[in-house]
Amino acid sequence: MFDKALLGLPGMKAALALLLASSLAQALLIIGQSAFLALSISNLWMASSADASIKLLFAFFACFAVRHVLILVQGELLDRYAQRSALSLRSQVLALAFDPRASVAYINGTAATALSVTEGTANIARYIRVLPPKLCAIAGISIPILVALFAIDWVSGIIAFIAFPVIMLFMVILGKQASARAEKQFAESTRLSNHFIDTIRGLESIKALGSGKRASDSVYRSSERMRVSTVRTLSVATLSSAILDLITVLGIAGISMMLAFRLLDGSMDLFTALMALVLAPEFFLPVRSFATDFHASLDGKNALASTLAMVRHAPDKSNDVAQGSFFSWSAESMFEARDIGYSHTGDESSLHDVSFAFKGNVKVGIVGTSGAGKSTLVDLLGGLRRPAEGSFYVNGSPVDLDTDCWKRQLHYIPQHPYIFHASLLDNIRFYAPNASLDDVERAVDAVGLRLLVNELPQKLDTVIGESGRKLSGGEAQRVALARTMLDSRSVLLYDEPTAHLDIETELELKRHMLDCMQGKLVFFATHRLHWLADMDYIVVLEDGAVAEAGAPSQLLSQDGALTRFVNAERGCDAA
Repeated sequence: MFDKALLGLPGMKAALALLLASSLAQALLIIGQSAFLALSISNLWMASSADASIKLLFAFFACFAVRHVLILVQGELLDRYAQRSALSLRSQVLALAFDPRASVAYINGTAATALSVTEGTANIARYIRVLPPKLCAIAGISIPILVALFAIDWVSGIIAFIAFPVIMLFMVILGKQASARAEKQFAESTRLSNHFIDTIRGLESIKALGSGKRASDSVYRSSERMRVSTVRTLSVATLSSAILDLITVLGIAGISMMLAFRLLDGSMDLFTALMALVLAPEFFLPVRSFATDFHASLDGKNALASTLAMVRHAPDKSNDVAQGSFFSWSAESMFEARDIGYSHTGDESSLHDVSFAFKGNVKVGIVGTSGAGKSTLVDLLGGLRRPAEGSFYVNGSPVDLDTDCWKRQLHYIPQHPYIFHASLLDNIRFYAPNASLDDVERAVDAVGLRLLVNELPQKLDTVIGESGRKLSGGEAQRVALARTMLDSRSVLLYDEPTAHLDIETELELKRHMLDCMQGKLVFFATHRLHWLADMDYIVVLEDGAVAEAGAPSQLLSQDGALTRFVNAERGCDAA
């Protein structure tokens, strides 16, 4: 039940040491309160002085009070530590979830990642609160009490000693069974969550293809497997708790019967019998307490293992490019890519030996047929991924594009700009929340959004996006352009922003886009030929490598890779 990975959590070893010390102190207090209570009752039974019995009762209550204060303090400190550790793990998973290099959601599934930072966090916190103190109580309370039982009554000590390894044996046997069931149930839960999320994401396609019934049946089968697995897990956990409870009850009953027989034949005095009788339940209490929280421990163990597996996917930063100082892009800056390589899988290389260089605020066109690696290169330039090989250089110094230094200068415009569930005004001011209304109005006019604004019932205050007024692809691109006009960033990154627009809308937007590009460094990935003449520098990709790079007029005169690309695109258009 104890996952050794717990020892790797910051502060866990110190916490275990304090828990063990607390358990030993509680054992001494339990022995003390048992002795005071037994002595007080035996004195009253023997008609001794009432004052002496009252003092003994006060001593009993003092031990009792100190013990429970110690338990409260231990619980409070452990709660804080458990919450702090669980939240720290959640923060690490969240950081990795937003780190494209880690690919946590891709590897584990979106739903599994979400469960890890929600329900998983609660289970881990419960696991830390439950398991370490329970195990420390078995070692620090049960064992000292066993020694005390042997000291006062060897018969009771032998019964407890025999029962203890039997309990441990059943805990190991049943624990393995329950753990295997819990792992299977956890896997089914993860599978169901990911399946459900995938179904929701593809709901429109499922409906369009008339596959709703089949998708519904698939989700139902997954949920049934989850239900059966959960019931089996609960049955094993409940059975294990019942068996452990039964063994402890039989142990206490055996000790009580032997004490009763010897009291009746006069071979044992009342004080010894009472003290052994009070200590016996305290000896078995940590085990019974552990059995009560057995299933919660299983859930927490699996959640911890899953979360730590995600955290282990943290990208290795040992080879990261050192960032000595802040760099700012300007008209005099030099950008260079040297031998850039990136692979989406272990075998197939998406980019390799990508090298090119240019200077100043130029418009860099990235072209190539579908699958040539344009989007991957755009992701690398935007810092969404890190190159597996090679480096980027600015002014001759290696730079890491996955840094705030670069991203604060970068404005990214994808194929499908995201429209937030907010007013049109807030969507336009997304990158510049403090922009004035006059600036927004000028941007609206500049990108051709005035007609849309005039049609909206509340003009700029109309809610758009999810559950609001839907925008067409061209309108969404205009909103993205308006954001660009309000933003003063010096680098623009376009990933085929007009790929899904009709040619009339694209040509209408083109002049606004070219206005936004003035005086900035622009990376523009596209397969539309009419953009080539507007670029200052072209990078042509073929099969993940740079086939050629340079000014468009120069490349077209060479009858090389750019010419082949143009001819191929014209052939597709003609077809």
